[in-house]
Amino acid sequence: MMQKTAILGACFMLSSWMYGANSRTLPPITQATALSEVFGDGAKITTAILQYDEDIDGTSLSIGAFKAAGREITDVYTSKTADKGKKSPSGPYVVITLKSETELQPVRPEETQGRIQGPVAGQKGMGPKAGRPGLDQKKTVDSVSITQMQPIRSAQGKEIQAQKEPVIARNTRTLVADDFTQADFPDRQTGINLAYNLFTPKHPEPGKKYPLVLFIHDASGAGKGVKNTLLQGDGATVWATPESQAQHPCFVLAPQFAEVTVDDDFNTTPDLDACLNLVDSLMKKYPIDPDRVYTTGQSMGCMSSYVLMLRRPELFASAMLVAGQWDPSVMAPLARKNLWLQSCKGDVKSSEGVAQAIQVWEKNGAAVTEQEWPLDTTAEARAEEVNDMLRHGGNIHYTHFAGGSHNNTWRIAYDIEGVRNWLFAQHRPIPTDSLVGLLHDLKGSTVFVAANHGDFHGTRENSIQALIKAVQKGATIALVDVKEENGNLLLGSGEKLEDALAEVRNQILLLVNPASENVAEAVAQLADKEKATSQFLLYGSNFGTQLNYVARFDLGHDNLDEVLSGRPIAVELHFTDNQDPALITTIERIKAVSRVCFNTTTAGLSGTYSDEAAHSNPRQNAWKGLIDLGGTVILTNQIKPLLNSLNGI
Repeated sequence: MMQKTAILGACFMLSSWMYGANSRTLPPITQATALSEVFGDGAKITTAILQYDEDIDGTSLSIGAFKAAGREITDVYTSKTADKGKKSPSGPYVVITLKSETELQPVRPEETQGRIQGPVAGQKGMGPKAGRPGLDQKKTVDSVSITQMQPIRSAQGKEIQAQKEPVIARNTRTLVADDFTQADFPDRQTGINLAYNLFTPKHPEPGKKYPLVLFIHDASGAGKGVKNTLLQGDGATVWATPESQAQHPCFVLAPQFAEVTVDDDFNTTPDLDACLNLVDSLMKKYPIDPDRVYTTGQSMGCMSSYVLMLRRPELFASAMLVAGQWDPSVMAPLARKNLWLQSCKGDVKSSEGVAQAIQVWEKNGAAVTEQEWPLDTTAEARAEEVNDMLRHGGNIHYTHFAGGSHNNTWRIAYDIEGVRNWLFAQHRPIPTDSLVGLLHDLKGSTVFVAANHGDFHGTRENSIQALIKAVQKGATIALVDVKEENGNLLLGSGEKLEDALAEVRNQILLLVNPASENVAEAVAQLADKEKATSQFLLYGSNFGTQLNYVARFDLGHDNLDEVLSGRPIAVELHFTDNQDPALITTIERIKAVSRVCFNTTTAGLSGTYSDEAAHSNPRQNAWKGLIDLGGTVILTNQIKPLLNSLNGI
């Protein structure tokens, strides 16, 4: 009997705590929970869910029927499940959505005076020191008080009176963040046990590999719980939302560091080596695409990303760098990387540090596009800003937001969809030697553009604009003529070859046709200099077999055995009579060891090719006939009709 009395007393105490000491009977609300979502400024409760002891009529609900202490209610509806967004005409759950948005911080005086984020030109940093715990951060609110202010009806028509006392809806789930798994990586090399969060694509296709996004938190998160990096802002979770995964399925890695990994005096800790070893380990375990590994981070995470890329430049295809800088004296190796940098003008240290890095990069051949954007704007306006930035080209993009503060940068940066889409479009550059193998492995028809003819881009000289148009129209390979002038390698239009490489890198394979042996040697030196970032091959048949990636053969004049001895990737076949019996034999011999590249700019192609249907569109029908003969590479400056022809085959 005493045991039963104790249990009843405990139930009464729980009821009084939850619903108020003056309640005489249990109200119809049996449970109150809350859901959180992660925004640029951290996790927030966005939804309260009340479970009633019977189904509720959804038509009896209104926003005014409930009150959320200190919060604005935006919608109220019934549901059959305790989930957000699953509306039903009736159900035992009343779902209350709360107004939630990212809050921007005012600029602090110490930021505009450059006293927050580290040295520029040798100044001593004022931020947290490497190897120490992180800074304090704001506390996360984990509950919300909800009161039923007006009567509502059950699905059976019974009136449920307003409740005098509030219920406390406590957070039980954080959407998206809860989809990550937590684990530890014991790194034998450094002796560090690195905690991390990993999101894996929910429905991976067998045999398919997926990108990996590495996110590194800022210094305020160092030394916190393993899931802190998922909750301090949306730099990790934004890549794992259902909307993002539907468009760009990927792995997301968010390590949780026990201490500050870098500081404003450019010191580092072994934690970053452990992080690199963790990435290597995951790439062996999961189907991760080695050509699409990206790094991103805010503040300390941005600086750490710079360090990781400098230590392992071949690992990362690209980076999104938010509110941070690094020692400009060591930044030159990143000049050819595809980067998108973001900072607020009110964050002087980051802005000045990036400006110094850009000077270094431009001296080392980078093509940089800079723009100032408003701190707060509509999604539509932001999308147009991104498009305008991309129209200006370049391999390094730098966005500085008007005004703002250090923390404000990442409060908005990760919500810019266009920048995220740009990141996923980047691929790791392929070394020149690998490109030779890539061409050998190409299957089917390849659009091979000669960007040096008037029919293609309106001028008789090849140009960067011609290459950009080639990319836009679907070309996979482009050929450019290169000359030398005052020590510079120039396209026919006078633009630098290096600028052309920066514009089309990772989008099109650029083949270079040297105008002389001296130019060929200079191009070879440039290819050697770029090494892993090289995106072009040498082209030509007059300067030694080592350059014969694409060799020219003129039917009836050249020695085919000599041409094929150089093991070319493709043979550019010139002829004047399509009915020449030797043509078929020549094509078959070339196909045995290489590819046939039909030069459709040859005058004889459209003039003598025999096809009764060719009169309406002789060049297009000629292409189809050549493909039927065995051509796999088409050299043309008429891309659009060629693509139309290929699509119809």
